Amino acid sequence: MLFRSDGEKRVLELSALNKVFVDKKTLIGVEPDPGAVLTEKHANNTLQAWLAARYKRASFPDDLDRRMQPIKKKLSSADPKAIIGTWMRYEPENNRLSQAEPYELWVNIVYSTLEYGAKAKAENHANELRVNFEKNFREEDQWHLIYLRACEAIADTVFSVRHMNDYKQWRLEHLSLKQDPPGEFI
Repeated sequence: MLFRSDGEKRVLELSALNKVFVDKKTLIGVEPDPGAVLTEKHANNTLQAWLAARYKRASFPDDLDRRMQPIKKKLSSADPKAIIGTWMRYEPENNRLSQAEPYELWVNIVYSTLEYGAKAKAENHANELRVNFEKNFREEDQWHLIYLRACEAIADTVFSVRHMNDYKQWRLEHLSLKQDPPGEFI
């Protein structure tokens, strides 16, 4: 996102995953910089959408969720330091498919460019997922239930807010809640 500071255009990068604790007492008396202004026409809306996407949960059709059952554990086996998340796009976007008609699915494994070795881990994870999709949803060169169109590792610097309009994040928090006591969220 672009913003203007002291008359110069600058790039603003935000990451909800790289949080820093700031004691409120340190902000006493601090005023916003009047020279720093977001330059895009709808920058505030973009920022709000990005923040909302960080906290809202995508919903997938119940039928697609049921069909994904055999590979859910593989989706959750990613290294959380290296891999930021798994985003999926699917067609059709409804719940009205016959068992004979597969959902078409595109998968992006988004990795952190700040973590050493993350690209290799994401590529390995994408390869493992492709193998598992084929094992569970492909027979004699025919896809059934789910047709995996693509499964790729992609850098966080390339996967943008615009991608989030087409892709939904596959979140796996429910797996952590099944443990007793609950484990860390993925």
